[in-house]
Amino acid sequence: MTTENNQIGFNTEYQEKKAVLKILQDELSTLLVYKEDLGSHIAKSIETEFFSKIGNLKLKCINLEIEYRRLKFMAEMMQSMINKGEEVDYEVIETAIEKELKSWHEALENLRLKYEQAVYNKFNVLSKEDAEELIQLFREIVKRIHPDINIGFDEHDLKYWNITLEAYKNSDLETLRFIYNLILNKNITKSEIVENDINAIISLTRKNIKELNSQIQKILSTYPFTLKYKIHDEQWIENHKLDLNIQIEQFNKGIENYLQHIEQLKLISEHGKLSKN
Repeated sequence: MTTENNQIGFNTEYQEKKAVLKILQDELSTLLVYKEDLGSHIAKSIETEFFSKIGNLKLKCINLEIEYRRLKFMAEMMQSMINKGEEVDYEVIETAIEKELKSWHEALENLRLKYEQAVYNKFNVLSKEDAEELIQLFREIVKRIHPDINIGFDEHDLKYWNITLEAYKNSDLETLRFIYNLILNKNITKSEIVENDINAIISLTRKNIKELNSQIQKILSTYPFTLKYKIHDEQWIENHKLDLNIQIEQFNKGIENYLQHIEQLKLISEHGKLSKN
C-alpha cells in the first residue's frame, strides 16, 4: 500500500511539474515570438512611419552634407598644395575625396534604401485579417519546432525554421501556411520528457525566459524603438523637420561659400603657374 501511495504521490507531483513546465513553455514561446516580431515587423513599422514623415528631408540633408564635406576637403587640399608651392593636382584631390567620403556615401545609400522601403511598405501591407493569421501561424510553428522549446530538433527542423523566419520577416503568409501544414502532425514537444529530466528543464526554461526578457529590454532601448512614441507626436515631428531645414540652409550657405573659395584658389593656382613660367 505504501509503495502504491508513493507512486500516486509521485505521479501527482510529476503532473503538477508538467503543468508548470507547460505554463513556462507558453511564456517562453510568447517571448520568442515577440522578440522576432520586434526585428521583423515592429522595427519595420516604426521606420516606415518615421521615414514617410521626414525621410525626404533627411535624404536632402545628408546629400548636402556630403557635398559640403567634399568641397571643404577639396578647398583644404588645394590650399595645402598652394602653400607648399605645388601645382594643384585635381586627380589626386578627387581620389583622396572619394576615399575620405566613402563611409558617407554608404550611409547615404543605406538611408535611401530605407526610405524607398518605407514608401513601399506604406502601400504594401497585409490586411488586418492576414496580419493576425501571420502572427498566429508563426506562434504555432514556434511551439512545434523552435529549438529552445522542443526536443528532437534535427536538420529538417532547422531548414523549416530558417524558412519560417525568412517568411515571417517578409510577411510571406503563403509560405507560413505551407510550413505549418508540413509540421502540423509533428509531435516533438517537451511534454514527452522523461520524469528525471523535468526539474532540469523547468530550471533551464526559467533561465531562458529571464535571458530573453533581458534581451528584449535591451532591444527596446535602441533605434528605432526609441522613436516608437515620438513618431506619433506631431510637435516632435515638426521640431525635427525644423531642425533638418535649418541644417539644410546652413549646408547650402556653406556650399556656396566653399564654391567661391575654390574659385579663388583656382585663380591663385593659375597665377602661380604663370609666375613660374
